Amino acid sequence: MDILIGDVLKSIRKCSGITQAKFAKEIHVSQSYISKLEKNETSPNIEVLDLYANFFEIEPELILKFRNLKDHNSLSQKIRIVLFRKLMDNANNEHFEGKDERNTI
Repeated sequence: MDILIGDVLKSIRKCSGITQAKFAKEIHVSQSYISKLEKNETSPNIEVLDLYANFFEIEPELILKFRNLKDHNSLSQKIRIVLFRKLMDNANNEHFEGKDERNTI
C-alpha cells in the first residue's frame, strides 16, 4: 500500500504522543481539518507542512521524503528514530548550555 502524505502527518503526530485536539489547538486549526488531512481527504498546502515541521522541529522536506518508504511499519519506525534523535539533540544542547551558564561569572 502506498504511503500518502496524510499517513505521514498522522504518524508524526502519533509518534510524538499528541492528540489531534491538542495539536490542532497548538497550531490554530480545527481538529476536523487535522482529521481530514490524516485521512487523506484533503491535501496540505505548503503553509500547513511548515506548521507541522516547525511544531515537531523537523525539516519540511523530510515530511515529503517519508512518503518514499516501503510500508507503514517502516514509516513509524523511521519517524520514531528522527523524533528520538531530535529529542536527544535538544537534551544535549540544554545540557551544554547549562554548563556554559554555570561556568560564567
